[in-house]
Amino acid sequence: VAAVIIPLVACFAITDERKKGSDEYLATLPMSATDIVLGKLLAILTLLMIPNAVICTFPVVIGFFGTPSYLYSYVSILFLIIFEIFVIAMSMAFSSLFKKGWVALIVTYAVLVALFLLGFLTTLLPAPLETVARFISPFRRFDPIIYGKLDLSSTVFYLLLSLLFVVIAVSYFYSKTERVRKSLGFK
Repeated sequence: VAAVIIPLVACFAITDERKKGSDEYLATLPMSATDIVLGKLLAILTLLMIPNAVICTFPVVIGFFGTPSYLYSYVSILFLIIFEIFVIAMSMAFSSLFKKGWVALIVTYAVLVALFLLGFLTTLLPAPLETVARFISPFRRFDPIIYGKLDLSSTVFYLLLSLLFVVIAVSYFYSKTERVRKSLGFK
């Protein structure tokens, strides 16, 4: 559900600024491009914390009817939040690369589907290719969590990919702020 809903919100985070012209206003503020992009990312993540807070009550409710593994449950929820950060960052990066929000949305969904299919197709590949595809596929990174294992390498993988996408979005805003500040005579 997160992979479907998040791009609807995040893909328009930068393209709407461009369409309205408010990205030029943001460029004149005494903030860095990193501040702008991280502010947008945190705003979207804050919005997503509402359903995540509801999800956090599920293990407690299940505890009334049985004995769930609270540690496993909350580690899984934490991993879901890390995945959400990845999808937000990817959506914002595509939003910065394309002028139209709907193009960024289609590209984001296409990449998510391709990554999902890559994870699915790993079982059909020969052993050496399967290992590489399993390593590359973000959706296969869920496997250890599904089987009850905290995989630190998957967490680092998602955070590094998120960082890469944030850098792409920051580079757009940096170039935009430089152009606007030069045209207005700012130093």
